[in-house]
Amino acid sequence: MFKFDKNQTNSTKFRLASYPILWLDRHGDVRWNRAAQSEFLNYLLDKQYPTNDISICLSTQLFILQQWTLGGFFSRHHTFIDHFGQTFYSPSMVVPTFTRFVVSQSDTEDFRNEGTFRYFQSTSLCSAHIQHVKLRKLYDFLQNFDVNSTDVKLIQTIDQLVERDESKVRFKYSRDIWKFSSYDIPHRRWLFDRNREKIKHQLTYSSSIDLFVDHSNEHIYSYDNNLTVLYDWTPRNMPHQLPTEFLNKSNTEVTLRDFIFASFVRYMCLLFFSPLAPRIQTAVKLLAHHWSEYLSDKNNQPYTEVLSKMAVLFIRRGDKMNEDSFWKSHQYWRNISLYVKGIVDEEKRRQMKYTSIFVITDDATVMSSIQEYARVGLTDKHKDESYAREYLFERQILYNVFAPQACFDPFIRIGFDQFLVNIQFITDYAALVVGHRDSNVGRYIEEIIYVNRQHERNAQTRTYVINAPDSFV
Repeated sequence: MFKFDKNQTNSTKFRLASYPILWLDRHGDVRWNRAAQSEFLNYLLDKQYPTNDISICLSTQLFILQQWTLGGFFSRHHTFIDHFGQTFYSPSMVVPTFTRFVVSQSDTEDFRNEGTFRYFQSTSLCSAHIQHVKLRKLYDFLQNFDVNSTDVKLIQTIDQLVERDESKVRFKYSRDIWKFSSYDIPHRRWLFDRNREKIKHQLTYSSSIDLFVDHSNEHIYSYDNNLTVLYDWTPRNMPHQLPTEFLNKSNTEVTLRDFIFASFVRYMCLLFFSPLAPRIQTAVKLLAHHWSEYLSDKNNQPYTEVLSKMAVLFIRRGDKMNEDSFWKSHQYWRNISLYVKGIVDEEKRRQMKYTSIFVITDDATVMSSIQEYARVGLTDKHKDESYAREYLFERQILYNVFAPQACFDPFIRIGFDQFLVNIQFITDYAALVVGHRDSNVGRYIEEIIYVNRQHERNAQTRTYVINAPDSFV
């Protein structure tokens, strides 16, 4: 389960301060202070882990979400977060269905028929103990989910979503991922209303719509007033599709504050639901130890500093031609030199040099080529990819030494775990990532690094993760 110190911030003082809690900075990035983050994560913990007694899984209503069947690993992860936002209108704990992977041969890796959820830490108390003998009936029910069961209420309208029926219905069930908005969820006012203590007594899950949608006393700000026109600003972490139904039927106009809040909610859910399984985190520590030992000995540098200036090349190819903007425009992939240019441009801008380059790719020829360029460089006999050869020569190239090979098929059992080791290693140690946000993997890397580092001074969504340029101009 997600862990953090519930008592790490004072939850009263920050609300009365003159400076903002949640805001847009001048670059259009959503920012928040530590108290807002702490309180929302605390809310998520109370919702998903309300007690240590697993008998609650058999005695209270559960909100079941249909795991998306169409996408790959990170497509499913993104859509789960989008989907989860709907459930804030209900106090019920959320439990996902188990749905086997079906794309890109990933079904061979998904030997437990669970989709993404074997690879993350548990999403709820019930999910954490689903294999317990006491919960066997619940486990079997989720494995063979029947929407027509008399115990299941299918949520199809906004009225059904907010209806209080915990004592009448065993399961609520939703499969419409982008249907309902999270703009007016109760916790928005519980957290951001200036008169919070009064609101917490007035506002419950059964309150009127007028109370839910009244955000006139919120402590949410935008930067100056430069971004007050709604459609001039787009959240960097917006869902794949916008919602189609809103709580306030008489006024469906979405405000800038609504978008700011929804963006913040998605970041908090990403932070809460992204910790990987312990076996993967252990492998990440081993990988970091391996390269730290190696580089410390080789370069005579302090063990704790050798990864502090590590850049990353993330090059996704495989079967993603129809999603890659460069491929759609030119009918061929960006060459390696364009990715390397992204690193060199940042070195010139920051007036420094990245001491090592970690490579993650799904194309074995990319990995072998980069290693060759670093070893051989640009010579009379080797003139292809001249830019990459020039600037990679004698660079220290890193990769996941615990993977079956330097570049591997991510959809075999050992390989897929190690693919996630790569992702965690990047998010923990990368000083710069050059990739492409067309990939859901690239999007995840950008979002998770930002949500983990936005409290650093002057950190932006593109401070640590940038797209590879499309040309040398």
